[in-house]
Amino acid sequence: MSKHKSKPDRDDIAMFADLEQLSQEPGFIYSFCLMVARFLWMSTDEVAEINWTERPNQEEFSLLLGLLVKRPVRLDVIPSNEVILEHAQRTIDLLEELHLFLSSPSLPEDGSNADDPDHLTRMVEKYGEWMNSGRGMIEPIFYGGQGAYDFQFLEMASKRYAADERWILQHKGASLEAFAGIAESLELTTLERLRAIKPGVTLQEESKAVVHAMTFGPNDLPQTGRQSMEHFVREFSFTPGDINGNFNAIGDYNEVLSRPVMAIGGDQFCIPIYPNLPKAIYDNPYYWMVDDEQYRDTALENRGDATESITHDLLTPVFGSRWVFKGVKVAEGKADVTDIDVLAVSGNKAVIVQCKSKKLTIDARRGDGRALRVDFTRAVQDAYDQGITARRALLDGSYRLKDAGGAAISLPHELDEVYILCLTGDYYPAILTQARVYLKKQDTDPHPILLSIFDLDLVTHYLSDRYDLLYYLRQRSTHALHFMADSELSLIGFHLRHKLFPDESYTITGVDPGYGQLVDANFLASRGRWPHTEASDRLFHTWRNEAFDELVEDIKLAASEEPSQITPENLLFFLYDLAGKGADDLIRSVEESKRQTLIDGQEHSVRVTLSRHKKGVTFVSFPTPTNETQFQSMQRKLEVISFAHKHKSQADEWMILASFAGSPVRFDIFGYIRDPWQKDPEFDRWVEANLGPGIPMHPDGRRPGRNQNCPCGSGHKFKKCHGR
Repeated sequence: MSKHKSKPDRDDIAMFADLEQLSQEPGFIYSFCLMVARFLWMSTDEVAEINWTERPNQEEFSLLLGLLVKRPVRLDVIPSNEVILEHAQRTIDLLEELHLFLSSPSLPEDGSNADDPDHLTRMVEKYGEWMNSGRGMIEPIFYGGQGAYDFQFLEMASKRYAADERWILQHKGASLEAFAGIAESLELTTLERLRAIKPGVTLQEESKAVVHAMTFGPNDLPQTGRQSMEHFVREFSFTPGDINGNFNAIGDYNEVLSRPVMAIGGDQFCIPIYPNLPKAIYDNPYYWMVDDEQYRDTALENRGDATESITHDLLTPVFGSRWVFKGVKVAEGKADVTDIDVLAVSGNKAVIVQCKSKKLTIDARRGDGRALRVDFTRAVQDAYDQGITARRALLDGSYRLKDAGGAAISLPHELDEVYILCLTGDYYPAILTQARVYLKKQDTDPHPILLSIFDLDLVTHYLSDRYDLLYYLRQRSTHALHFMADSELSLIGFHLRHKLFPDESYTITGVDPGYGQLVDANFLASRGRWPHTEASDRLFHTWRNEAFDELVEDIKLAASEEPSQITPENLLFFLYDLAGKGADDLIRSVEESKRQTLIDGQEHSVRVTLSRHKKGVTFVSFPTPTNETQFQSMQRKLEVISFAHKHKSQADEWMILASFAGSPVRFDIFGYIRDPWQKDPEFDRWVEANLGPGIPMHPDGRRPGRNQNCPCGSGHKFKKCHGR
C-alpha cells in the first residue's frame, strides 16, 4: 500500500531525478531485472487474479529502464540480498509517489466550505477544466498499457506492411516475418530459462539467473541465421549511454520503446522488457519508410489501405463476404457526398467503419491541451463527423451506394440503425477518456464506438456471430455515457460476463479493470498462446436456458433461409435484453400455457411487459389447427391480441411468440412490432374490455415484490397496481 495519502508536495521532475539517481546505483540492473521477472512474467492464474494497483506495471518499468540506460550499464557488480530489497522498496515508493502526483487534480481552493451545496459543483467544474487543459490526460495516457497482446503486434505487422515487404527486405536485410520469428524464439527461450530457476535460491542468485535468462547471443538461436540476427540487433538494439539524453519527464520520447534490445558487450544482448519488442516490430517500419523521401508517399498510402483491408478481413467472417464492402462511395445524383472506409450490413442494421492511422504526438503525451485536441480531431473527430454524414445518408434511403469498383450496392432491407466505428490502425492510449472530454456531437446523434485494430480483432474473436456483435455495438453506443471504463478490454469482459445492461439504480457504472484481466487469461488461451486453466474459463457467465437458446437459433435459422423476408435483428436484440432471469420466467410461462392447452384444448396467452422500457412480449398457445383456414384464423387472432397487448402496455416495441399444442417444436410463430405508441380512446375501451392487466417486470426479468414500486412507472406499489 502506498504511504502517500495526499498529493505530494514536490513535482514529477524532482521524482524523475530521484528515479534516475536510483537507477544509476551499482548493481541496480540486477535488482531491476529481478523486479521485472517477478512482476511482469506470470501465469494465466496470476493474470486473472493480480491487483495491478499494488505493483509496478510495464509502463513504469519502461520509464525506469529509460533512465537507467542514459549512462553505461555495469554488470560486474551484483548487489547483496539486502541491497536488492532496498532497491525494490525505493523503486515502488517513488513510482507510487509519481503516480499519485499525476493522478491528483491540481484544483485551486475556492474558499468555500465542503458543506456548501455549491462546493461540489464547483469542484466538478474545476476537475473538468483540469482534464480539458490536458494535464489531467497525462496519467491515463501514460498508464494506459500497450493496447494489444504481444502476438497481435507480430501477427498484424506482416498484414500491415504486406505491400511494403520488398522495401523492407531491400533496406533492412530481412523480412518482418523473420524479425517476428526471432522475437517469438527469444520469448520462449527467456520463459524456459525463468522457469528453470530453482526455488529457494537467494535474491542475489536469482537476480543473476534472471539477467542470464534475458540475455542472448548468436549461439542461443541456432535456427536463426547469423545474418538475420545481425539485421535484427542492428534495427532494434541500443548501447547504454548513447540514448535518452533528452528523456527527463513523462511524455518525453523514450528510445527503449523503439529499441528494446540492450547491447551489453561483445556479441551479447539483453531484453529486460520483452513486450516492448513486438510493439517495436509493429511500429518501427512506418518510421523507417517515411524517412525515405522517395518512398514516403507510397508508405503512407499503403498504411491507410492496410488498415482498411485488415478491418474488411476481420468483419468478413462475421457478416459474410457478400455484405462487407471496402471503399464505399455515397452518392446523390452524379456527385459523391462522402465515402465509407468499410461498410458491413445485416438485415436492417449496418456498421460504418472510418479508419485513421493518427498516432498520439509527443506534445500530447506531455499534456499539451492544444496538441491533444488536434490529435483527437485527426484520429477520432474527423472520422466521427464523416461517419455521421454517411449514417444520415444510409438512413435517408435516397442516396446511392457504390463499391470501390463503381458497382451499385443494393441493401437487402431499409435500415433502421447504423453504428459508427472510429477505428485507429495504431493503439491510441486513453481514447475513451479523451472522448468523454473532447468529442463534439449533436444530442440526437449516436455515440461512436472507438476501437483500435487490435480491439476489433479481439471483439470479433468473441462476437463472431453478427447478431452478437451488432448487439454489443448497440449497447456500447446506447450506453456510452453510463459505462465508464479505461479500455475496450474491460468493456468486452464485462459484457461477456454480465451483459452491458445498465443498472438503473446508478447514473454511471464504473467497469472494474479486473474484467479485462479475465479477458487476458482467456484470450491468450483461446488463441493457443497459453494453456487452458480454471482462470481462463472464468470469463463467461454460466447462465443457460435450453429453450431460450433454441428460440434464438430458430430465429437466426429462419433469417438465413429467408433473408429477403425476415429481419431478425430487433427481435434478437429484444431477446438478448431479456436473457437471464427474464428469459427463465418467460419460458416458464410459455411452457405452463402449452400444458394448459394440451389439457383443455383451449388457447392460452401470456403477456409480459417491461413498461419502463416501453416493450413487452405476447405468447399464445393455440390448439393444433386442423386446416389452412383455421391456421390463418389463428394468425389473425394472434396479430390482434399482440397489437392489443402492445397498446395496453403503451409500448413502442413488442415481441410475438406462438405455438401449437401438438407441434414438435417449441415455437411455431415469432414476430416483432416496432411502432411508437399513440393514444387511441376507442382502442383503449376495447382493450380494457377484453384484456387482463399483464405482468410488468424489471429489465432483467425480476418480478417486483408486493411493496416495491411497480415497474410500469405509475408511482404506486406493485400490490396496488399491476400486482393486484
